[in-house]
Amino acid sequence: MKLVDRYLFSSIIKSSMLVLLGLVIIFSFFKFLEEISDIGSQNYIFSTALQHILLLVPSFFNSLFILAIMIGTVLVIGEFNNNKELQILYTGGISAKSIMLKCIKYPFLISIFLLIFFEIFSPQSLRLANILKSEALGKQINNKVEELWLKKDDSYILFNNKEKSIKLFDTINNIQLNKFYSGDGAEFHNQILAIKHFQVMHIDNSLNPPKIESYLEDKEINFELSESEINALNNNPKAMTISALIKLIFFSIENEINLKDYYIELFARLAKPLTLIGMVLISLPFIFNNHRSTSIGNRLFISISIGVLTHLMSRAMLIVSLKFEFLSLFAVFLPGVILALFGLILIKIKKIEF
Repeated sequence: MKLVDRYLFSSIIKSSMLVLLGLVIIFSFFKFLEEISDIGSQNYIFSTALQHILLLVPSFFNSLFILAIMIGTVLVIGEFNNNKELQILYTGGISAKSIMLKCIKYPFLISIFLLIFFEIFSPQSLRLANILKSEALGKQINNKVEELWLKKDDSYILFNNKEKSIKLFDTINNIQLNKFYSGDGAEFHNQILAIKHFQVMHIDNSLNPPKIESYLEDKEINFELSESEINALNNNPKAMTISALIKLIFFSIENEINLKDYYIELFARLAKPLTLIGMVLISLPFIFNNHRSTSIGNRLFISISIGVLTHLMSRAMLIVSLKFEFLSLFAVFLPGVILALFGLILIKIKKIEF
């Protein structure tokens, strides 16, 4: 790595980490103020609230690092511009295009590293924080899904985990109902779904009207599903790692289960570095100009404005995706794409020179 690259890379890292630490401290403080109203309820005392906040800190780091990197990059490039370092780099043979690409590449690489790093412990700490507060407030945590629809070959299974009951609809080519099973005492043991007192209704569709025969039967269904997989289906998506989300999504695809929230959470995390590119691109035209200096206040205002704009766009895309479900998986990427396009347009309009 060239001296200039090392200097720019290290400057962005230092600035971003300081901004990230400051943001986490601010968010932790305001979160603690929110918890004050719950302190004194049941066993939720001051020390428990403090532990709850400390367990939430990794999730704050995980949710704020994209904004922090963007602010850090804006502060660094603005300082380079004020100190005429950008012009020095340009006269040294480094083109404007090259400098801009470095301003995009290094924040992107830093965001990839932090995304992987925070994935190691952030989801687990968030889950522990929620458990700690719920138990202190006397709330029961149900880790098992109450009702679950599954598909196996031409059969559809409705498993009620709370009542330990099951309904199985056996069809012909997923069109015609052939048999209907209803049973109690359904339990998973080593991926075998065992049923007791199974009431079977066989439908003879060759007759008009169809003939229905009822009888009792004990039955075992070989189904590739463990209890841990059932429990995972009711987890908070934000409290799951990317690898756990991917595993669960593959399971949902195989069994035709709609897990929209898990898809959106996975794509939202993967979209963070791409959103950062859009945020940096749209900020460059406001600071990448040697004809005027930008104060720290102006740079912070620009960064916060872009962060708020990105958040509002994300919320708007989420609302649109609720109306048009086919957009839900793409909505998380659209804010970054839109910001990047507008940034490129502004760079061209402003005709940034050195």
